[in-house]
Amino acid sequence: MQSVFFIDLCDFIPFSVILLEKSVSIRLTRIREGSNICKKYQESDTMKDNQPYPLYQMYEITDLKDLIDRQVKIHPQAPAFQWKSHKDINTKTRTEFQQDIKASINWFKHHNIHHETIAIIASNSYAYLVLFFGIVLSENIAAPIDKEASLEDMHYMLALSDTDKVFYEEEKEWPQGIEAFSVSTLDEMIREGKNDPDTYDAIEIDPETVCAYFFTSGTTGHPKAVMLTHKNLATDINKACKNFVLTGDTVSVLPFHHCFGLITAIFKVFNYGKKTYINTSLRRVQKTLQEQKPQTIFLVPLFVETFHKRIWTEIRKEHPEEKVQKMMQHSEQLLKVGIDVRKKMFKGIQDVFGGNLQYIICGGAFLDNSYIEDFHAWGITILNGYGITECSPVVAVNRNHFIKKGSVGQVLEGVQVRINENDEVCIKSDIVMKGYYGNEEETEKVLQDGWFNTQDIGYLDEDNFLFLNGRKKNLIILSNGENVSPEQIEMNLSKHEEIEEIVVYARNNQLWAAIYPQNQEEKTGKEIDRIIQKYNEDNPMAKRIVHYRLRSTPFEKTPTKKIIRSKAIGEEQ
Repeated sequence: MQSVFFIDLCDFIPFSVILLEKSVSIRLTRIREGSNICKKYQESDTMKDNQPYPLYQMYEITDLKDLIDRQVKIHPQAPAFQWKSHKDINTKTRTEFQQDIKASINWFKHHNIHHETIAIIASNSYAYLVLFFGIVLSENIAAPIDKEASLEDMHYMLALSDTDKVFYEEEKEWPQGIEAFSVSTLDEMIREGKNDPDTYDAIEIDPETVCAYFFTSGTTGHPKAVMLTHKNLATDINKACKNFVLTGDTVSVLPFHHCFGLITAIFKVFNYGKKTYINTSLRRVQKTLQEQKPQTIFLVPLFVETFHKRIWTEIRKEHPEEKVQKMMQHSEQLLKVGIDVRKKMFKGIQDVFGGNLQYIICGGAFLDNSYIEDFHAWGITILNGYGITECSPVVAVNRNHFIKKGSVGQVLEGVQVRINENDEVCIKSDIVMKGYYGNEEETEKVLQDGWFNTQDIGYLDEDNFLFLNGRKKNLIILSNGENVSPEQIEMNLSKHEEIEEIVVYARNNQLWAAIYPQNQEEKTGKEIDRIIQKYNEDNPMAKRIVHYRLRSTPFEKTPTKKIIRSKAIGEEQ
């Protein structure tokens, strides 16, 4: 990472003080929002940031076919997707994307494949997206599965979903009775499909039809197959796009087999009329960001935390931390009087992400506010959101100009949220799943009278912003009756760069912790000793860690980089 500062602190502070003393009032230039499919709320000169304002108004789709057709009608030749193949950049317009989908639908119909469950087990690619739409628009059900899952887990999910066919990237020993095709055959499918009569325009979608099974992350047990309908997905796309308006093009980072990575980071971007560059390898993420220069990206907390730690590591190599913190404070003070120097002052940090990044939409787990504050000082706004696979997935998200500290966002329009007697967040809306496939018992536990119990603990404020305090399943109840949220302790301690990963759990009615350190050096272990001691001094007895163990290997994680708690705790007991 290159040097991250280009303005000397000694030169900057007097300049900033003069500006602040004069209370220079320079109106901030508003970012351009949305596209011509968005009837944007026109902000007035008197509108203040971080205040309520009307929802963005957009055309509302009815199903996934409507999503494609509407975009082709409005932006027929606009780029939809780009990706690199060898050294060449490939581009597909919205019309070309629709034509490829039509051909794949013809192929499925020609081979009499309908009313079947078809798994996709592959890396992110353009072919993945064509296959997904080809499957769900030909009266079939798509079942995206993590290609990094163990063969045992793949077999479990294939059996759980009664999968009939698999499109794979890497050949495996598939269960008997499942027909398998390589994803690489897509070009052949499209060529063959284009020779068949076009039946696309005659397709009528029942919005109540189940079109996809997305698997839960399985952090506390076996994954479940979540049944989502066209209506579920269309409603979530519509409502989320009213809370937040995308600025500029994006780079896909998250895996497509995860609901957040596909429905939010791909379909919603498509609905905004923007282009997505498909990053095909996590190893190339930073290089791709620097090459493509996106204005918005979608990340899970671990990515944000990793970028944050690396940035601060580089900062400390070249500058005293106190001086940099002072610069960040002054940049925020200037911003309050309408002067935004962040992108120039922290140009090196901006360049890590390509130099144009305005927004990071973060979901999949809770992100501590300290990360949000630092990125804001560097000129990048993080909008924390809340979603869950069973809700298609977005439930709430902070808005472009209305953000609340510590919140996971304002609840989407048309989504009812109530907090039950156990402080659990319950949701009722057209975004709520139909149920867990083949598991009525688990469905009945969480879905009653249309209300889905997320088992997340939280509360709503007067502006319908949602705040979370952890998961009920993870709560530690001590013998003295104290309820302790391990996630809050983990977030507190993981801010320290010496602690790469941490899991807090109960043992003998006390709090223990397993820690994967930044490195295995002796001085790191001593620093972690100091960190734990200081944490214990600052917290009540019930939240103190009485024992911890350093690990030599990282914890096993889900596709969205959440630690699988059940396995982590099992290893420590």
